Amino acid sequence: MAQFPRADLLLAAPPREVERAVLRVFKECTDNPLRRMTTAQVIAGEVFALGGYPYDVRQRNEVERMISRTARKLENAGLIEEPDFDNGKNGYRIISDEGRRVLDEAHGDVSSAAPMGTTTAQHAATWDVFIGHASGDKDDFVRPLAKGLETRGLKVWFDEFTLSVGDSLRRSIDHGLAASRFGVVVISPSFLRKEWPQRELDGLVAREIDGVKVILPVWHNVTADVVRRYSPTLADRVAVSSARGLEHVIAELVRAIGT
Repeated sequence: MAQFPRADLLLAAPPREVERAVLRVFKECTDNPLRRMTTAQVIAGEVFALGGYPYDVRQRNEVERMISRTARKLENAGLIEEPDFDNGKNGYRIISDEGRRVLDEAHGDVSSAAPMGTTTAQHAATWDVFIGHASGDKDDFVRPLAKGLETRGLKVWFDEFTLSVGDSLRRSIDHGLAASRFGVVVISPSFLRKEWPQRELDGLVAREIDGVKVILPVWHNVTADVVRRYSPTLADRVAVSSARGLEHVIAELVRAIGT
């Protein structure tokens, strides 16, 4: 982070430069046996302590929020990861193999490798589309939707297609979110009542920070008013409704995703 000698320069820096700097810090920490794991909060604190920034509460909070947002983008792009997927609530992260590859290919210059953040995930995507949904919608709508998209030639992350016995559900979903070009989110009454699918939506929203469209909403048995009460921002997105039939939904999603 030495290229930002003042907090105001860091806060005004282009997002890609901040991503590059933060990813390097995670690599340095991972490679140091005395401090293999770190958090965004620790990085923010060290920026002030080691960078010699005059302490300012407002700037300190802004820097911490910026680095936390950047760390979420890096994680959603698969460039940093939890060292222990069964104990992942503590915020500690290490650089992933993909993160090392991006740094190594660019000889330390991430901007000349595959694009970071949202576009990294899309560049190195394993799947064309991730389907976020509530289990209550699986039988009547989501499974036929997933099969229909597959029939149209798309690679679909859908739990029944992708998970095997013994897989970590949380780890597999996190990987699916990061390694898919787009995320179809089936918004339904069941979805709005459940916490888990809303966390999947949060993961997709984090990938849209740079303005690249990732989320493709499908309204299933809900009206615009219901969605608006849940999230005015989500309600403002152009969505396709299952009320027009499954084939219409599939056709519109294929058109949006492209092949």
